[in-house]
Amino acid sequence: QPEIMSAAAFAASIQAQKGGGGAASALAGALGGAKKGGVDMKKYERMKKMGLPMNSIINKMRMDGCDQKTIESFGGKSAKKAKPSADEKQIMPENARPSKKMKPFHWAKMNAHQSSSTIFKDCEKMVPSLCKQINFKEIDSMFNKDADERARKTAAAAKKKKENQLIDPKRAQNVMIGLAQIKMSEDDLLDAILKMDDKKLSVDKLRKLLPYVPSDGELQMVRDYVKNGGNVNELSKVEQFFVKMMDMVGIRERISLWVFKSEFPSILENVQRRLTGVSQAIDSLKDSERLKKVLYIILVIGNYMNQGSSRGNAFGFLMEPTLDLLDGTKSADKKTSLMLHLVETIDKVDSDALKWVDDLEILERVYKIKTNSILNDLDAIKRDMGSIEKYLKAQRRTMTKMASDWAKDGAAVSVNQIASHIRKLSKSGPQAMFNGCETYAGLKMGMGLPGKISPNFAKEDAKEADIEEAVFGKVMILFHKKQNSKVTEVENFLKKTQQDCRKMASYFGFEEGKNWEEVLVVFYLFREQFNKAIREMQIKRQKEQRKQNQNEKKNQLAAKLANQPKKEEVVKTLNMDLDSDSVPQQGDKRSSQTGKGSQASAMYAAYKKSQKGNAAHKKVMDV
Repeated sequence: QPEIMSAAAFAASIQAQKGGGGAASALAGALGGAKKGGVDMKKYERMKKMGLPMNSIINKMRMDGCDQKTIESFGGKSAKKAKPSADEKQIMPENARPSKKMKPFHWAKMNAHQSSSTIFKDCEKMVPSLCKQINFKEIDSMFNKDADERARKTAAAAKKKKENQLIDPKRAQNVMIGLAQIKMSEDDLLDAILKMDDKKLSVDKLRKLLPYVPSDGELQMVRDYVKNGGNVNELSKVEQFFVKMMDMVGIRERISLWVFKSEFPSILENVQRRLTGVSQAIDSLKDSERLKKVLYIILVIGNYMNQGSSRGNAFGFLMEPTLDLLDGTKSADKKTSLMLHLVETIDKVDSDALKWVDDLEILERVYKIKTNSILNDLDAIKRDMGSIEKYLKAQRRTMTKMASDWAKDGAAVSVNQIASHIRKLSKSGPQAMFNGCETYAGLKMGMGLPGKISPNFAKEDAKEADIEEAVFGKVMILFHKKQNSKVTEVENFLKKTQQDCRKMASYFGFEEGKNWEEVLVVFYLFREQFNKAIREMQIKRQKEQRKQNQNEKKNQLAAKLANQPKKEEVVKTLNMDLDSDSVPQQGDKRSSQTGKGSQASAMYAAYKKSQKGNAAHKKVMDV
């Protein structure tokens, strides 16, 4: 029939029908050619006709078990290769070949050249000894293709308020509420700001205070108000508070930098701790001999499953797709994963290698640490350190310009002296504040300081104002010099960690340009799946042990009951006849009465013993 013939055989049969007896020999030859050495060649002829590469057809013939002579007669010169190249070196021994068609294990293989500089560079030495220790028969039975098809078929069968002169009323109200939350008097608050007192103003209080201190625009408004002779006593409480701070150039930025200075040790320590964790994880991965043993065993099992196919004869594999496939590759009966079988195999070959999960426990803490997160934190630190220098330079320029402007306008004193004098008056009480501030109400350009009560601006006041303003600059300059070197150390540590990561990624065969989190997460997920498989193996063994213990107890109880005497034997021993209903004769009455007590007690003892035997026998039956 044409459907069971090759194309050549079918053509020969048509020719035989047309050309008579002479073509019969052609038909016989064609039919003989379709089957060589007991191997049906029709599918290979069909593959050749479809234009498949000859090497692929020859590989298929080898997988189907065709002998070399048949392959050479079919493939011709392409089936005879003089010398195998380095990439075609066979890493698996001749005796480690599957007896059945295996399920494909779709990993990403390396050839001998690609693996020469990776963790698999010694695979040719280690693979033969590992092959002797691994039970390949289990792999044959669990992961063969025929069993998988049967299992699949089986499964398919079964499925409103007072207005202010300068500040917006809403803004003034918010400032009042915010200052009340600080729970400090205005004078103490201003004193702590000027002296940078960390004990009185913690980081939390500084953060709360930051939105309520005056902006540069608000400070300029109150400066102009005072310079133009405005009466400070006519201002609202919030505006008077701003007047006391009018010499503090860039007060918001100053407090932000103060917050940064207070938080700097913890910020830098956090960056160092995360970098140290990543560096330790990289070193642990490179130095783990147990992990190396596990990867070599995976290489052997994968080569065995892919024997004879283009995926076989791998001298290494890429970590990223391969390790994730282990848990998803199931046995033919869908009850066991390749990961679980791998764990059981490692436990038999080298149980110590299972402890690699303990060696790399650090992965749980560091796999989420992002390179960009570290870079952003370091950039923020460097930016804030640079802001300190910029602020101090800008502050000096602003103060110089402000003093020059006030002098041009005819003011007799500087803004620092006025602000410092007002703060001092405030500490002396409300009346002193009122009388002192009245002095500024009649300030005119070029007229100095008129008024009935003239403020006493002595040289000490000017020095005190300069000292108050210089505190922040001195503290921040010292901080910048001391801590800037630590930032440079962390930067260098980051560069070294990135360089170590590139070496480690190359060692494990990852592509170039991978960040450390992309590499670490692969091993973290593999470790999680491996731990899960270890737990499954332990549960499986516990169940088997419990079942074995139950069987042993059942056998012991059955043996014990078998050794107990039966009811009939007990009665016979006591010289009793259960079937006898005779009554003792008159002549034996006395002797009967004499032994009546002992006979009754013996019968009762036998009865109780038989009852216990029956109860024990019933318990065995129940079990």
